[in-house]
Amino acid sequence: MSAEERRNITALVERMTQFFGPNVGILTGGGEGVMGLAADVGRSNNCLTGAAYLELEAQPPKVGVDFFNTFQERKRHNRQKWFQVADFCILSLGGAGTMEEIGIELCNLKLGIRPRVPYVFFHPKYFKNLQSQFKLMIKKDRMPDWIDEYLLFSGDPAEIIEFYRKKLQIL
Repeated sequence: MSAEERRNITALVERMTQFFGPNVGILTGGGEGVMGLAADVGRSNNCLTGAAYLELEAQPPKVGVDFFNTFQERKRHNRQKWFQVADFCILSLGGAGTMEEIGIELCNLKLGIRPRVPYVFFHPKYFKNLQSQFKLMIKKDRMPDWIDEYLLFSGDPAEIIEFYRKKLQIL
């Protein structure tokens, strides 16, 4: 993660905690990078922080959260269901695991397993190709067009707060 990416993630979490107040909690996958930073900033802003760890030797868990749950590597699907408690999802820099989570979340949204909640793809450039792919899927009727209303691709914390205000119908 670059210094600019660290500043942007910190700014987003700080703005969210200012906007939502003490009623916001941060639930991550428990990693040290982006997830660890979000948990640390949230905790320093009096947020409840939690993690859903996968027991992986290659990815030690983030310690110092308020609550956690662990899942064996072969039970990844059970871990992802734990994230359904979230009212909104922020997807940031990541790798294959992040792509897996995006697929699961969008399928759950499409099938009505997940209520229609906002999804933020947080990075000014990282998700541009994915955004183009989603637009193509909508154009070709491979994804319902209403899903587009719940997706925001942005690296701007102010734009994200406004998106939440609109989608969550907060005055």
